[in-house]
Amino acid sequence: GYQPTLGMRQNVLHVFDQTNTTNWYHPLGFAYGPDGVYGDNVELERAVPAIGNPDSDCADTYSCDCPQYKLNGENLVTDETDPEDFGLDEYEGFWFSGGRDEWIDAGNFTVEVNITDDSTNEIFAFCHIHNQMSFRIKILNAEGEMKNSVTEIEIPYEYVERDDFDVNCGTFNV
Repeated sequence: GYQPTLGMRQNVLHVFDQTNTTNWYHPLGFAYGPDGVYGDNVELERAVPAIGNPDSDCADTYSCDCPQYKLNGENLVTDETDPEDFGLDEYEGFWFSGGRDEWIDAGNFTVEVNITDDSTNEIFAFCHIHNQMSFRIKILNAEGEMKNSVTEIEIPYEYVERDDFDVNCGTFNV
């Protein structure tokens, strides 16, 4: 469908490979609600406990569930002592500087996510540059079953199906 729901096993490292050129200008973010900051939702960060576990001490050790942004396999965190640095600023910087060809030449962009907090049943991936490009990720247990099949948070919009013109020229609503 146009608004997919993915399943991710808890306690398993998942790698989102953004190297394909169609991902240019769409750096992935992860949040506890659709559209991350665009929707006033809490994002997954090193010092931000899961919504369902506000008493977690992970914020004190910068070990809360959060994405790890990498270029050519190298972690882009520049300051391990900064709770807000999990590589996103460096990762996004490649999108904003130098243009598409330089971004392509930079190499392989990946985002790694491992959900370990037992209170997390779903998260959302979204574009850090464009609003309303979210998709839901349901967290699965070790057996591959959804921890909670109930939709906890609605995505407040539907994706629009592109017409033939837009499909052929690669645009939308022109």
